Amino acid sequence: MYYQSMHYSSVSAKSTTHRRIVSYKRFAARLGLLIVLAVILVSFTYNAIAYAVNPGSANEVMTQEPKQVVVQPGDTLWGIAAEHAPEHMSHDEFIYEVRKLNDLDNSLLMVGQILLVPIS
Repeated sequence: MYYQSMHYSSVSAKSTTHRRIVSYKRFAARLGLLIVLAVILVSFTYNAIAYAVNPGSANEVMTQEPKQVVVQPGDTLWGIAAEHAPEHMSHDEFIYEVRKLNDLDNSLLMVGQILLVPIS
């Protein structure tokens, strides 16, 4: 009799432990899904606000041909951006466009180098 009661309580304990593990796994899966959905929602909201504040700034298509600028001693991309960047474009966006237009891998400039810079 003692053996049977021990056996049943042992099975009951295993069953309870198993249910707790399964319940925890379901909770963790739902929590993970909830976190992923929250990240997606925040991302969409951020992009919508960023676009509403400054529509199309980085994705704007140039309407005019780029201007040519000859690199002078001491010139940097930041200095060229400060001098030639259109008002609607940040210096970082301008530098990105200059690097893209001129296939520059880095920010090193050579005196006399001709750079194409966006004007609109």
